[in-house]
Amino acid sequence: MAPMVLSPDLLPKVQVRAAGENDIAFIVEAETSPENIDSVGSWAPEVHRANLSDGKFGYFVAVDEDDLPIGFAILNDLNDADKAVQLQRIVMNARGHGLGRAFLHHIIDAAFNDHQAKRLWLAVFSDSNKAIRANRRLGLIEESVRKEPIVHNGQTHSVSIMAILEDEWRDLHA
Repeated sequence: MAPMVLSPDLLPKVQVRAAGENDIAFIVEAETSPENIDSVGSWAPEVHRANLSDGKFGYFVAVDEDDLPIGFAILNDLNDADKAVQLQRIVMNARGHGLGRAFLHHIIDAAFNDHQAKRLWLAVFSDSNKAIRANRRLGLIEESVRKEPIVHNGQTHSVSIMAILEDEWRDLHA
C-alpha cells in the first residue's frame, strides 16, 4: 500500500503534551493493561522515572479535553549521532476514533521538527496487521524482518522494522 498524502487537517484533533512524573502511573497501567500487554513492552515505574530525566528519551502524553491521559509515546535515541530516532512505544487507550493515527502523526512530526531526526524507525510484531497498516498509512515502510524472533509474554513473534526518512515525511506533506 502506497502512503497517502495525509493532511493533519483531515485527522481528528488530539492534544499532546510532554509527559511528567505524574504520568508514570498512567503509562505503567496502559503498558500492562489486558488490551496492551501482549503487544507492547513495559518497564517498571523506576525505569520510566529515570528515562524522563535522560535526554536520550522523549515522553509524550495524548490527553482529552480535561487533560486526562488517553495515550502515550516514547521516543528513544534522541541524542543518536546519526539522528536515527526510535519510536520505542506508542499506546492509545481511546481506540476507533482515529486518535491513534493523529497521535502517531504528531509524534512523527515531533521527531523530525523538534528533535531534528533524519530517520524514524520502530519495531512491530510482524503479525500485528493493524499496527503495520496504521504505520504504512503515515508513510513508514517495512525495511526488514529481524532474523531471530523474540519471545514476549511467552509467545514467539517475528519482528518487522519499519521506518521513514525525514525527506519522505516532508514529501508527504509538501
